[in-house]
Amino acid sequence: MKKIITRLIVFLLIILAVPVLDVQAAGNNKKACKAYRSWLNKKAPSKYKEFALVKLDKDSVPELVGHYQKNGMDHYVICGYDGRKVVTKRLSDGVAPVGGYRGVWMYMPKKGKLLHEYIYGGTGSECDEVYHFKKGKLKLVTTGSKEYQCGKKICAWGGKKTGKGNYERKLKKAFNTSKGKVFYDLKYISRTKMKKKLR
Repeated sequence: MKKIITRLIVFLLIILAVPVLDVQAAGNNKKACKAYRSWLNKKAPSKYKEFALVKLDKDSVPELVGHYQKNGMDHYVICGYDGRKVVTKRLSDGVAPVGGYRGVWMYMPKKGKLLHEYIYGGTGSECDEVYHFKKGKLKLVTTGSKEYQCGKKICAWGGKKTGKGNYERKLKKAFNTSKGKVFYDLKYISRTKMKKKLR
């Protein structure tokens, strides 16, 4: 009988806790939206013409992404809310008009993972950089590279040489590209429409 009563009490506590969590999440979202609106009105560079909301990390607050194109490159500003203010990070990808850079930024929704894959056309050198994303801040987790030396491709992961098969396994474990999405494909809307959406 005591076990049944204990289970009922635990069950009731769980039920009562859920609405509180929902209210907290709603409160955080409201504060974030207000902070994003303020940032759009006062600090957002005018070159960012379109915006989207996306959940990049594990918390309930979506991130605001700004975007514009120039000279074959896509430029993004990722805005996160740390509970007090808007934190921004700028990223670029595409095909550079000079220098041979060709790259893409990917993200895994709600996982807090970003991947920067790029290649330098002149040398054929490739790189994979895996980042942890949280509340607008990016932290480099690990890198992999593929370079040609004397006509042979040399792979390295985390600064240590490795075989191609092992490289691909480590990359998949760190960031499964088949589940990744690119920032370019986000459904962007105008700055004016985003301000209305954030109300």
